[in-house]
Amino acid sequence: MGDGKILVLRCLMEEEFKTAGELSRLWGISEKTVRVRLKEMKGEIESHGGRLISKKGKGFRIQEEERERFEQWLNGVRAEEGAGIPDTPAGRIEYLLAMLLNREEYIKFDDICQFLYISRSTLSGEMRQVEERLGKFHIDLERKPAYGIRIRGNEFDIRRCLMENRKRVEDQYTKRERKRGIKDQDMARFLLEQMKKEQIRFSETSFESILEYIHVATGRMERGFTIRKLPKCHGDLELEEQRLAVRIMERIHGERGAVAEEAETWYLGIFLAGKRIHGSEKGNFVISERIDSMVMDMLESVYEAFHMDFRDHLSLRMMLNKHLVSLDIRMRYGIQIDNPLLTGIRQKYLLAYSVAVQGGGALKKYYGREIPEEEVGFLAFLFALALEERESRIEKKNMLLVCASGRASSQMLLYQLKKEFKDYLDQVFVCNVYELEDFDLTGVDYIFATVPIYREVKVPVIEIHDFLEYGDFLAARKTLEGGDRQFLLEFYRREFFFSHVKGGSREEVIREMCRGIRTYYPLPGGFADSVLEREELGATDYGNLVAIPHPARVMVERNIVAVGILEEPVRWSRNQVQLVVLVALTDSMEEKVQKFYEITSRVLLSPDKVGEIIRSRRYETLLKVFFETE
Repeated sequence: MGDGKILVLRCLMEEEFKTAGELSRLWGISEKTVRVRLKEMKGEIESHGGRLISKKGKGFRIQEEERERFEQWLNGVRAEEGAGIPDTPAGRIEYLLAMLLNREEYIKFDDICQFLYISRSTLSGEMRQVEERLGKFHIDLERKPAYGIRIRGNEFDIRRCLMENRKRVEDQYTKRERKRGIKDQDMARFLLEQMKKEQIRFSETSFESILEYIHVATGRMERGFTIRKLPKCHGDLELEEQRLAVRIMERIHGERGAVAEEAETWYLGIFLAGKRIHGSEKGNFVISERIDSMVMDMLESVYEAFHMDFRDHLSLRMMLNKHLVSLDIRMRYGIQIDNPLLTGIRQKYLLAYSVAVQGGGALKKYYGREIPEEEVGFLAFLFALALEERESRIEKKNMLLVCASGRASSQMLLYQLKKEFKDYLDQVFVCNVYELEDFDLTGVDYIFATVPIYREVKVPVIEIHDFLEYGDFLAARKTLEGGDRQFLLEFYRREFFFSHVKGGSREEVIREMCRGIRTYYPLPGGFADSVLEREELGATDYGNLVAIPHPARVMVERNIVAVGILEEPVRWSRNQVQLVVLVALTDSMEEKVQKFYEITSRVLLSPDKVGEIIRSRRYETLLKVFFETE
């Protein structure tokens, strides 16, 4: 909207005088700059049929001397600024959000409609979405007849909202250039020095976020928006970060020649505490009983839902305790955290992410709301480390080598196999093709054969040459590392594939699929309710039209995986869903279960593969996609 001149002019045309402070908040500039701007505009106003009146103690207003001439000039100003007026619903929502965050005074619906060239009904619809965005930060939209609307909320919450929308707010509404380069560099150097003194660490993204908060807070304080009231619970927290906050505030206010409010310093300390990395400092890291109790609740919930017993996993327990110290601050005070690795974590560690959602659900009772997915992503990374620690112990396989009758060649091949794959092999048996008929295959994981095998065996067969060639090495290593995919048939069974699931809601879909499963397997009573209970803990829809629900606790005696393709997409928790993979497993620590999740995540997080399954609606296509995916 250019520099916001039209809104200021309209505001000054009202009967009441407007103070420099009021105009400062409307314009998004300091009071000193307001006076400079009005002085610059005075001649322009008076040359177009208006008069700028200034009264000490009251403020400013415009009186129209030549109404028609002045209105004509105003229309020209509007047209000039109109090039920046948003003309799409999304653009207007961003604009309205920015406008409300940058002003304290009421603004009338009609004035907004007139400026944006939209109807009241259009504005009402778009304002509902603005309210929803503000509501995430506990900011209300206050309406007052004959006055209009304005926002009402805690100053710290308003700053959090400004930070999340900072680029849009500054670029779309004020169009101000952010002349922050030198100031930010100075503050960054100062912050680094103080971090070393206090031995406090922040990640790179958290460091940038702290600089952003300082920038937003400084701008708000310059315009008169100050945090003056401490919360009742402030005495409950004694944070090391408060010392760093004091030094930062002394520097900020020293430059401005003012004294920092105690509440401003305290809230900055809270923000710093929410961004801190714990565990690498000198001295003791003390874990509170409350935090450790929360961690144990998480691990208990994970065991109940997945039969993964991490309750005595000391390393994971300590990592979670350290992480929850900062997470607890963020959850209690609504501090956002960025997680640039979130998509990658969900794609690569789907099982760990599902476990983290379950564990995060146990924290919901402490905070009364869901744990944000960015936080779940960090928890998932810690669970992934614990799972990989277990998987790093290679489970050795038993192999049967089937050769032609030549004894010497088979011994040479046996020597090659043992040399190349000693880390993967436990016992290696040898027989010829005629002896295979009577060979007991109990305990044999794979058959490596140099000759065709025509009898039916229930063990995967890998064909190789008499002397291992390069291609044989690759195929054998891939098989021993990743295993054969025949095990997927134990999970994805034809009887649990439902190609046309009806239902207009998440609950209807889950209950319909449970009815389908009961046709072939006697699900225990309350199974569908348990799945819905689990959904309340946290979302299981991961985008890409996919949801992977499961019960809140282990309830079956065999692994059940049901695939449902919905007639039409339905709104799940956050996203539209058309492909549902309902999972009920007996022991998620089994190696094949973890491989099931690994392959499943690669398929279900690929838009092309999901699209192929939905379009086909055939069980054969499902298997083809899963068996061919690298």
